[in-house]
Amino acid sequence: MKVRKGYTMTELMVGLVIIAIVLGISIPALYILATRLPTEATITTASERVLFLLADGRLLSISAEQPVKFRFSKISNGFLFQVFVDKELDGVPDDPNSVKEARLTTTEDRSYGEMKILFNGLELSNLEDFYIYDGVFIKYAQQNSSTEYSNYRIDFVLRNLRRSIVIRDSMPKIEETGR
Repeated sequence: MKVRKGYTMTELMVGLVIIAIVLGISIPALYILATRLPTEATITTASERVLFLLADGRLLSISAEQPVKFRFSKISNGFLFQVFVDKELDGVPDDPNSVKEARLTTTEDRSYGEMKILFNGLELSNLEDFYIYDGVFIKYAQQNSSTEYSNYRIDFVLRNLRRSIVIRDSMPKIEETGR
């Protein structure tokens, strides 16, 4: 009786077929994962930085007992969000050294150039009438104010992903809205 060493051609072919099936299933999933992760990371970073800035502005308005301006503007390679105390309501920081900001600019690992930021569904180039007073988000316009911004939505849209900061009753939180 001969002792066989090695594998038969049939055993090798079955092994190769199994490997091909596993790769055929996993490669598309890995491709989707590899292309979606950077987009998710960019949109998550942006929304969380702005959420923290809104929370800082809310806290500052309560602790300083002064109106705090929340400002948004598009800049050449991204977006700029700022909060600062503005007791004269003139859009100028009372103390230029105390301005807190979230600058979302395109770098090697993040691309904010394709991102859209929508305020209640509208794409704006700047937002100048958003104030926080005593923890309440208000719209201020020439000696007139309303609590219109107490219920507000800021959407961050990049490729086919969307993430939102929803402000309900002046309480901001992040809401996943998917594709």
